[in-house]
Amino acid sequence: DAVTKKAEEHEAARNDMQQEMETLASTLVDIQQEMETLECAKMAEVGDLQKKLVNIAAAKEAETNSLKENLERTQISLNDTLIKKDELMAENESLQQQILALQSDASKLTAENEAEMGNLRDELASVGMQLDDSKENAKMLA
Repeated sequence: DAVTKKAEEHEAARNDMQQEMETLASTLVDIQQEMETLECAKMAEVGDLQKKLVNIAAAKEAETNSLKENLERTQISLNDTLIKKDELMAENESLQQQILALQSDASKLTAENEAEMGNLRDELASVGMQLDDSKENAKMLA
């Protein structure tokens, strides 16, 4: 009887342990499934983040290229403006030289005209004096 009772207790203990092992095995399967689910979610999230990173990099590259193109156009425009400025400055200098030459010519012509006017006045005065002398002589002879 005592041996049977002990055997029954061992059998009951073994059944309890068997049931606990089955419960643990089931729990282990549940944990493994949860880990697989979490791993899938993690991989999906990593994939989403990688896609976002690729999109951000592409957008940044496009913006950088656009800014480079704008900078290049601005530099070309600035260079064209500087060339035009230099051309206008050279043209301005040439025109100023022409103005100075014309002013010099005008001053010379004015001086020449004044000298000629003085000569003509002197000649007119001389002719006037000769006319007066001729009139005087004509009166004396008459």
